Amino acid sequence: MKRSAILKKITVLSLAIVCLLTYYGYTMFNDQRKSQGSSKVFSQCSYTKEIKSIDDVAGLASNIIVGTVIGKEDFSDYTDKFIVSVDRDIKGTTHSTNVDVYEAKETFEVGSKYLLFLEYSESVLYPNPKYTSVYKECIIKVADDNSVENSAFVDESMDLDKLIKVLEKSEKIALKPNRKYNIKNKYETIEEQIDDSDHILIVYPENIIKYNKYVSLVKVTPEVQLKGDITGELDLLLPADIQKGKKYIVFLKKTDNNLELASREGSIISEDQAEKWEQISKKLKNNN
Repeated sequence: MKRSAILKKITVLSLAIVCLLTYYGYTMFNDQRKSQGSSKVFSQCSYTKEIKSIDDVAGLASNIIVGTVIGKEDFSDYTDKFIVSVDRDIKGTTHSTNVDVYEAKETFEVGSKYLLFLEYSESVLYPNPKYTSVYKECIIKVADDNSVENSAFVDESMDLDKLIKVLEKSEKIALKPNRKYNIKNKYETIEEQIDDSDHILIVYPENIIKYNKYVSLVKVTPEVQLKGDITGELDLLLPADIQKGKKYIVFLKKTDNNLELASREGSIISEDQAEKWEQISKKLKNNN
């Protein structure tokens, strides 16, 4: 797999936040976003001509919520992860009290309420589902008196309740993009993990580029192939805390012609985890 292809995959994992929300960031990452194939990324850049009303934004969003920003964490050079407490689901269901919304730094004020039109995605390298705004100009701040602020599409005289009624009557709100994710959190047994993985390798990270809080691009050459057949060096997306010079067992699955960790937890084992390492080694030896 070529490094350029991996960099494009990274951009998908980070939801193309920079393109969505900052013009200077968009310039930096635009070349990586151009050939992402079936990975749909809604962006202000590519949808400007199609968005003429708040109905259009509602049609693009997988989720519309009213929520209060209760915290934020540094995510990357250009992006913060904002923790949003969900007050109300208007389109889609978040299935969570709080959601992680990735936006350009200083997009939100902690403690403030917003009406958000969001795009949903998942990744094995992120602890929770990822959300980001489908269109920056439709991040709608809600004042204490329930009036709405800073909207290109909504009259500021309209309050939140009236706006929600307008959205609920919109034909486009019924449009729900068909997204299916098969993210495994953790395998119940080692046997299940071995059977479900397409490749199991022992690797040494040779070069590490930390991309954000959760993801690093890592160049590895398989030292031992415990399952599957791979030749030559690989560029893999692995957790950001991966360390150069340490030995790891990695469990990988094929997805969209790429390789990624088989599960969120337990699919990368450090040599420091001696007991777990020995347990897995014995199971693999017995299987062979």
